[in-house]
Amino acid sequence: MDKCIFCGSADIKVTEISGGEQKRVQCPLCTCYIVSKDAIDDRIIDNILQYDRILFSAYLRESVSNRDPLRLLSSDIMKIPEIVAPYKKLIPIDKVNKVICYIAESSPCIGGKVPFDIEKDYTRFYCKHFTELRQILDYLCERGIIKKEEKYRGIVLTIEGWEKYERLKDVNINSKKVFVAMSFDSELKSIFADFIKPACKECGFDAERVDSKEHNEKICDRIIAGINESRFVIADFTQNKHGVYFEAGYARGLGIPVIWTCSDTFKEELHFDTRQYNHIIWKDGNDLKEQLINRIKASISINKR
Repeated sequence: MDKCIFCGSADIKVTEISGGEQKRVQCPLCTCYIVSKDAIDDRIIDNILQYDRILFSAYLRESVSNRDPLRLLSSDIMKIPEIVAPYKKLIPIDKVNKVICYIAESSPCIGGKVPFDIEKDYTRFYCKHFTELRQILDYLCERGIIKKEEKYRGIVLTIEGWEKYERLKDVNINSKKVFVAMSFDSELKSIFADFIKPACKECGFDAERVDSKEHNEKICDRIIAGINESRFVIADFTQNKHGVYFEAGYARGLGIPVIWTCSDTFKEELHFDTRQYNHIIWKDGNDLKEQLINRIKASISINKR
């Protein structure tokens, strides 16, 4: 294995673990991941589109730490198109905003320079090619949001850029809507109506499932619209429905906070790509309601502006 199977970088460090059955890959672009020897030998990655691999590289950078790398079996790699599908719906301004947030959060101080290598860093922002990132940086420079060095080697956020960042930090800050992604199974209907919805109401929010109101739009359009308008999303993975993974991923791509939940009877079935998040594991409706209220009050600033 001489190149990263996702971004294609040759600047990687590979260590065999588990008696040679797995390889731990340290990549400067994708951070760190562990992949099974079978997946490499069988070239499972060849079945995945190049753009999907790039998107997954960005996903790894954004979601996974070096201390707790993802372990990827052949079956996990085959799920990559499903995992990255939400990020294909990002529009250009979403990518622009991601660049602004990255520069601000990487700046050592006001006026501090952030090093850039557009031929490598473009994957960080879900761009298809480094020319996309170059155009975004040119756009931000023309509007006075950043200043850039020759060949884009260093970027400085201007005061106008800091003001823009402050506005971006609070996505839908004034919204009282909460989108709930969960199974529509009849067994869980009361979990939403009697526990999730009241928990949100107690914190000043109105929770909505896509099936809980009449609408004429296609259901996928209603889902996208509902997430776009929400202050945060509650994603419950009980019964392990694929749609919930999509909706949580789409929300994260927009920078909308996600509260992850799952009943204790399904916690072992959580997909590899979401296990690293701090899920609320609940035993019954009352337990879920209590934990949700605490999490909302702790992680969602309900008194801002």
